[in-house]
Amino acid sequence: MIKANLQPLLNIRFIASEHSTGKTHGGRIDSLGFDENHCPVILEYKRLVGENVINQGLFYLDWLLDHKAEFKLLVLDSLLLYLHVDPATALPVLANARDVTNIGHWGTGNLEVILTSQADLDAVKSFIMAAYQGRAISVS
Repeated sequence: MIKANLQPLLNIRFIASEHSTGKTHGGRIDSLGFDENHCPVILEYKRLVGENVINQGLFYLDWLLDHKAEFKLLVLDSLLLYLHVDPATALPVLANARDVTNIGHWGTGNLEVILTSQADLDAVKSFIMAAYQGRAISVS
């Protein structure tokens, strides 16, 4: 539930879940993403509080600093599209999209869509065609 709502709640783009930190670090990051500035975001979900939570966060920060190239590859595995489509028609249908009308994407389209799988592409295909053909799309 949190993973599916990272974008609307925290403005974080989801990249991976249960991401392995490898043999050396030997951990798993609950959720990995990036923010609107394309900076890495590591999310750990905890029910308890204590010093171990802080230690784990510092541990993952160390991992991130040692694995910048790996993080970049994870980000590159997703495709970011900007479409000239009315976000009001697409947002109720596309979970992997957001309205960027007023946040500095002048001339590139008002709808930002992130594609990480064939299913994502299939879901957005009609919007890509509508943007290409310069026509509005109706959602039913």
